[in-house]
This record gives sequence, C-alpha cells and structure tokens, in this order.
Amino acid sequence: MTFPGELNNPVVVFKNTKDKPNSYVVLTELVVKGNEGVIAALHVDEQNGLVFHKLASEYGKDGTRAYLENMIEKAEVHFVDNAKSP
Repeated sequence: MTFPGELNNPVVVFKNTKDKPNSYVVLTELVVKGNEGVIAALHVDEQNGLVFHKLASEYGKDGTRAYLENMIEKAEVHFVDNAKSP
C-alpha cells in the first residue's frame, strides 16, 4: 500500500500531546529499518470534521511498542484498528 493509502487506513490515531492545536499523530502499518513503525504528524481542519490539511512530517519511530504504550497513557486516542494494532 502507498503512504497516502496508509494514512487513509491507519493503525492508531492520537491527538498530538505537544502544544500544537489541530495536530494528530498517525501510526501506519509501514515499517522501516526492520521493525520501526512509520508515524506521521498531521495538521487538520477540525471545523469541517477531521479534514487533512498538512502533512507535517513522517518518519520511522524507534521503540514503536513503547511509544504506543506511552501515547495510550498520555494522549487522547481517536481511532484504533484492533485488527492491526500490536
């Protein structure tokens, strides 16, 4: 699947915990460097639903499982695909 396709079919979507309004973190099924999950930071237009506005960054995340556990504790979880989540 392509990266845009992955964004349309994510594993998990969190509200960004850093002071960035209208910003979300998306975990995709893509992996790099063996086992690092690819994460994207998105800026959205919340007035019209969660309409994608800007892709701020995307990168492989070291320690994806630990990162997810931390985000589940600290962040507002907006979506989880239970069939895909680790």
